[in-house]
Amino acid sequence: MTLKDFITQCTLVFKSFEHDVTIIQSKSSLWQFTTNSRRNKKKYAVMVAPAFSKVKSLIKIAKKKLPPETRLVVVTNTFTDADNDMSAKEDFTLLTLETLNRYGQEMLDLKNRSSDGTIHIVDGDNIIDQVINKEKDF
Repeated sequence: MTLKDFITQCTLVFKSFEHDVTIIQSKSSLWQFTTNSRRNKKKYAVMVAPAFSKVKSLIKIAKKKLPPETRLVVVTNTFTDADNDMSAKEDFTLLTLETLNRYGQEMLDLKNRSSDGTIHIVDGDNIIDQVINKEKDF
């Protein structure tokens, strides 16, 4: 899978959670896109890295450059327990594309069951917060 395909898959999931997605065109940016929740205005800067080891050294720099009230999210193919510990210590979210896709599919299934396409059973922002923020407020 190319990096472009990886980014496309990630953005589709965020869009299914009713987030506005802005692809960053600048090569100097450390993240590939930002998202804003339409409902609760939470913001995320998303780094997409098929191999976490390639961006690990950029995390501290990225955190310093984050816009106010924006949480850093790193989406990768796999990560180790040590990488997960690092994400907790450095206060960013690390998750796999598989996890993100699984929650995205659940959201689409819920929308498809609804007659008007809106979510009545569950609030999409709460699900994305659980996945991305690990239920942390910023």
